[in-house]
Amino acid sequence: EEDMGSPFTTGWRADVVLRQGWPPVLSAVSESYCGPGCRVGMILPWEFGFLPRSWVGPLTDHVDVVYGPSTYNQKVFVDSGINPERTGLLPAGIDCDAIHARSNATQPEEGANDIVTFVFSGGLLPRKGIDIILEEWKRVYCKATDVRLVLHTTYELGYSPKEIGAFEDIVKKCKSVVWKRQDWMSAEDHFDMIRGSDIYFAPFRSEGFGLPIVEAMEMGLRVIAPVGGTAADDYMLGPKKRKKIAGKKKAAAKLYPVKSSTSRCSHEPCFDKTLCVFQPCKDGKCGCEALVRRPTWFEVDRKMLRVEMEAAVQDVKNARMKRTDEAAGADAKEHTQSSRFCWTELGKVYGRELRALASSAIRRKNRGFRE
Repeated sequence: EEDMGSPFTTGWRADVVLRQGWPPVLSAVSESYCGPGCRVGMILPWEFGFLPRSWVGPLTDHVDVVYGPSTYNQKVFVDSGINPERTGLLPAGIDCDAIHARSNATQPEEGANDIVTFVFSGGLLPRKGIDIILEEWKRVYCKATDVRLVLHTTYELGYSPKEIGAFEDIVKKCKSVVWKRQDWMSAEDHFDMIRGSDIYFAPFRSEGFGLPIVEAMEMGLRVIAPVGGTAADDYMLGPKKRKKIAGKKKAAAKLYPVKSSTSRCSHEPCFDKTLCVFQPCKDGKCGCEALVRRPTWFEVDRKMLRVEMEAAVQDVKNARMKRTDEAAGADAKEHTQSSRFCWTELGKVYGRELRALASSAIRRKNRGFRE
């Protein structure tokens, strides 16, 4: 409106409506605040290769531009039948001020400098690759006394009781694993846990973005994550290398990209063309939807993963041995990939994108409904 200084006055309450939520709101917007001249955008993270079939029509009818938090997501939209011109990129952001405000809060435990710590934080989900984390840890560092894994998991869905039992057996056998299971910690405690570690370990099968990974990068951790069409390509690989995965050479200092390949998702919550992750959920079972095609995710190259695990550990040890004022200063400058995801920078990207949306052609079929 005029008194709000809107650069694209439509006579309605909003020039642009940007939606995001789970489950996504796929209905038309109300004309009471977004009339025929208003544009509608939606941020839609998705992790399984193709969208639910029932979403494509409403997205086409009720949304002008569908934004993904990663270029992987944009490909999902196009592969699901959405016009490429109606897709966009709005990455997830990290609160760098909050992250760095805790920079002096974490004090190393006694003897911590003798131990290299891997950390993971997220849901106990097959797409997060918890089985990969524990199986490969058992193979490489189960008996280690100078390396440990902090495995922090929260909500649980998709693994069977038998599989979880196998995870518990690995943790019992491997004294180098600390499993913080169903630990809903505060943001401050979460930041402290990550900052007190050396290597963020994320051999996921699929992510829409991977926010904890980028937060770990901003804290200066070394990061191991899969590339090759994944969401992590956006921050694990430089722009020139996204189409060409590096072999032994790292895309950037402290980053350890691991080659992965697209694979059919054949584990719960995937059942043929159906995916079961939708509300309502009860007793570990959720509602199901048929996707445009069979759900897919990624499988990391396990051999390369083990190589990068060992390389990261050796690099941490070498950095500790060579730590001087000059070396520490150079080391601090190595991480640049994550800074562009700080809200102080990313807010400008959102501003530009939303102004462009507000001045673009209206593409949705349904302009709104009257209440």
